[in-house]
Amino acid sequence: MPWYYFLRKSMLPAETAFLEKYKSSWLDRDILDIGAGTGRTTRFFVPRARRYVAIDDSPVMLNHLKKRMPEIDLRQMDFRDLSALADSSFDLVFAAANVIDALTHDGRLRALRQSCRVLRPDGILAFSAHNLNYKDAFAEPQLRWYWNPVRLASKTAQRGCRSMH
Repeated sequence: MPWYYFLRKSMLPAETAFLEKYKSSWLDRDILDIGAGTGRTTRFFVPRARRYVAIDDSPVMLNHLKKRMPEIDLRQMDFRDLSALADSSFDLVFAAANVIDALTHDGRLRALRQSCRVLRPDGILAFSAHNLNYKDAFAEPQLRWYWNPVRLASKTAQRGCRSMH
């Protein structure tokens, strides 16, 4: 992901669609936000949660977020080890931005088991992951050609040549 993705201030369209669809399961309830990073999701959840806990394994990210939002319950924690959190203590475990993709297969299984442990019986685990079955998942980046030179220049400038495909 490009560095500027982490400075976004809004939820992604897929996240917004999910959260709207399942609003009754998380609004005014207890939320665990995994991989909170610079606070993109934090800004969304804090005013809507009964209790909000943000975790990240990066002390740099947590320090950045703590400076911006000192009132938030922030914890340095690994997705694979949520043992500091009580069983059945969250209504929503939210792990956006493909954070699970940084883990090995065994790590993913541990993270999913830990997520299920901290979720209440009717809770929801929401996470995103890359689709490795997508036909271009392992293809080299390519510049997509547009016959309109203005559109070609615009698309190239928006994404940068190395991320075009």
